[in-house]
Amino acid sequence: MVKKATDALRQHGNTLAVAPTGAGKTIILSSVAGRLGGHQCVLQHREELVSQNMRKFHKVNPGVKTGLFTAYCKDWHMDTTFAMVQTLGRNLKTIPKLDALIIDEAHHAVATTYRNIVNAVLDKNPDCKIFGVTATPARGDGKGLRPIFSNCCDQISLHNLVAMGFLVRPRTYVCTLNGTDEKLASLRKTSSGEYDMKEAAEILDVTIHNEAVVREWRKLASDRKTIVFCSTKAHAEHVLEAFLAEGIRAAVITGDMPSGARKSLLDSFDSRNANNVQVLINVAVLTEGYDSQPVSCVVLLRPCSCKSTMLQMIGRGLRTVDPKLYPDVVKKDCIVLDFGCSLQTHRDLESKVRMDDRTKLCPECGADVPLGVLECPICGHEFTQEGNSASSGSTDNEGKDIVSNVIMEEVDLLNASPFRWCDIFGSGKVMLASGFEAWSAVCSADGECWTALGKLRAEKTLERLAVGDRVQTLAAADDFLRMNESDDAAKKNRRWLNDPCTEKQWNHLQRLGYDSGLMLSFTKYSAACTLNFFWNRDLIEREVLHVIH
Repeated sequence: MVKKATDALRQHGNTLAVAPTGAGKTIILSSVAGRLGGHQCVLQHREELVSQNMRKFHKVNPGVKTGLFTAYCKDWHMDTTFAMVQTLGRNLKTIPKLDALIIDEAHHAVATTYRNIVNAVLDKNPDCKIFGVTATPARGDGKGLRPIFSNCCDQISLHNLVAMGFLVRPRTYVCTLNGTDEKLASLRKTSSGEYDMKEAAEILDVTIHNEAVVREWRKLASDRKTIVFCSTKAHAEHVLEAFLAEGIRAAVITGDMPSGARKSLLDSFDSRNANNVQVLINVAVLTEGYDSQPVSCVVLLRPCSCKSTMLQMIGRGLRTVDPKLYPDVVKKDCIVLDFGCSLQTHRDLESKVRMDDRTKLCPECGADVPLGVLECPICGHEFTQEGNSASSGSTDNEGKDIVSNVIMEEVDLLNASPFRWCDIFGSGKVMLASGFEAWSAVCSADGECWTALGKLRAEKTLERLAVGDRVQTLAAADDFLRMNESDDAAKKNRRWLNDPCTEKQWNHLQRLGYDSGLMLSFTKYSAACTLNFFWNRDLIEREVLHVIH
């Protein structure tokens, strides 16, 4: 995506990149910024996003000097300035000549304030590159992004990210509250294209309903960090009362809370401390840009007429967990409890897209978009495709409807990997790949919970890379090797990997109990992987058993 974005910027002067929540859009925009260089501005619309984006930007570009343009600090003297759109919109004359303007959550880019900023930037430098990233290009008001972007360089699907192990698998439940379905179906829409939330609250914000929500949550997700999306502030307060009445550690976060109090509450929720907030209830505060990896349950207590809004909310729970940050958290999936009929309305969790390297022109807005896109990310035009139909639902044994099409196919990561993965015992429960600079293992004691481990040759310690299902851990282990193996000599296309094992290797294997009849079954590479496992067996087993316990 980074390569396609930089190529498109050189060709068109602007481009849009589309990827689901959790795909790493901040890392992508930071990487593009690093390749472009020059004097840049990164534009965002929420205070939390400014510090979050700047932190990740420094990881990608540690040598770049950054400044802020917010209500509290207005500095254009650094290489890259992180600006709040609201503040910059009131100070257009201060904008210097920029080489690149990068817009986070770029579906907002056609709003008046954003367009004023883009126009002011281009007035100073008509050759300034305009780059936008978003998870949800489709706006609720139906406005296209063509006034800002003439093309979409690339679009990644949620399906692919789950299948490749970069997001966890969603488990979705449509939970019907008595008498609400027909009422929700007849809700009035506002000028923004979204349902009227006051009307929605009148239907959903009933004591018996709020109690039912807590009851169903306890059945399916009582041990999970949870974000709840409500219709109105009053609705959120009433849902809070229902959770607290059951002794559950819950809190409400609102947009009008002082920034210090809001940050403190978010930190408490994200904390590993078992006594901190478990259920965080909000109204449109956490829809965009909030990251908390331990979240593994999302409750929708509001309807979504816009599919993009639903996807943003569900995306809050799909991130995988970094075991270095949360060593005691095991996350294999995310439970989605939908009490607002959004899943019934939209039927699936995909933006309409399939990937292809070639492009086509949208007949409606003329934008250059990926060939496999089924809905133009710039204007929303739907391309026809034979055999494309909605999926049907099914029902689980508790009587709740489950959206069936969220079951993702597993990408064959072992074949896709440039490294050769060895099955040490033939059971599939211990897989190990080795390079010259590092080796990595994916192990499970029970076949259910998997641990990815990595070790650099120069280091004595074993690093825990990921804990979760098999796909997640394979993806993390493969990434570790890709990042730490600079030479491709140890990758699986090299001939020496198939050479017979050496006499020295075989002597070591015999001491481990392998008899002479197995000698011919070992290659130089498989012997190296097997020896790596046994020489580090105690460390590996300690990590795997720690996760189980």
